[in-house]
Amino acid sequence: MPAEVVICNRKLVIRAGEFTHVEELSEEEEDRLIDLIKQLEQAYGKEKVPEVILEAIRLHIAQKG
Repeated sequence: MPAEVVICNRKLVIRAGEFTHVEELSEEEEDRLIDLIKQLEQAYGKEKVPEVILEAIRLHIAQKG
């Protein structure tokens, strides 16, 4: 199942298989995230954005671990 990233009503929802994460966002965070996603779409193509975001999260978790 492909990953899915949704931003709606100041919530970030990440779905990847059985994993679902919901994050409450401030208006500023939502705006910054939407701008970032637009930049990723230009760099990688719209269909690749969820996988790019999930890979960044995996790398971040690995660095903290």
